Amino acid sequence: MGRPRKDAPPREPTKRSYDSEWFKERNERRRQKYAESAAYREQQKAMVRNTYHKTKEMPAYNEWKEANPLFRVLGRLDKSGSRRKIATQIDGAETFILLRMYTIADVGIILDKNPQVISRWCLKDLLPEPIFMLQQVNEAGVKTTSRAYFYDEVKIIVTALCDHFQEFPYYRSNDVGVRDKIFDLVYAARLKRGFIHAPKPRPFGSPAE
Repeated sequence: MGRPRKDAPPREPTKRSYDSEWFKERNERRRQKYAESAAYREQQKAMVRNTYHKTKEMPAYNEWKEANPLFRVLGRLDKSGSRRKIATQIDGAETFILLRMYTIADVGIILDKNPQVISRWCLKDLLPEPIFMLQQVNEAGVKTTSRAYFYDEVKIIVTALCDHFQEFPYYRSNDVGVRDKIFDLVYAARLKRGFIHAPKPRPFGSPAE
């Protein structure tokens, strides 16, 4: 009992400790197998579909959908962030306006996501990079600087993602329609506010300048 069968097919070698070269070789073998074997491709696709449907049926996810409709999430906008005086351009002249600003951590709280998730979305071009830096003083009295969005941007992001999460449990790089919608609306909001230094949205997947 516990011994492998003599006629059992050889198993793929395993590696318990982290070895980047070993993982690269293993991933390359899997990619090659995926490209050459139609049966293996269908098997992997079936596994992904099965995982997706299991996630959709998770009670915790269904409870999140019921407990976090859009109007409740938008209600958090006025309870977080901080009002700041922001310089902008109106008719070619510099002026100052008051806007509610939100750090990456604030956006995480509003969406009920870890701030690291929001940062990863920015790094992967799933969210526009914030164009403001917000200076704050933490509880220890130390000055900190954080990237920040303004109210219009956060409302656009939250609205689009809440609609998306009503149908799908994840926001990933293949969700091109949601990503492009967010980028286009955020860019338009930046132009409307007179933030002319705002970068234009890049085509999905294009490298950063």
